[in-house]
Amino acid sequence: MNDGTKVIEDGGGQGGVSWKEVSRSTSGNYSIVFYKSANGGSQWKRVTYDKSGKIVKVVYGS
Repeated sequence: MNDGTKVIEDGGGQGGVSWKEVSRSTSGNYSIVFYKSANGGSQWKRVTYDKSGKIVKVVYGS
């Protein structure tokens, strides 16, 4: 089933977790996207992108 949200694969930091976008916000020239594990785990990550879409910072947690 696809509910319209994006799921991404990422090996960084959490050993091959699939991520589902939960929220997105903009602050100045940056976009901050919050992802949670699409596999039902408690892992999350917050990714900061610059205005060109380049990743500036990634923070992982659980």
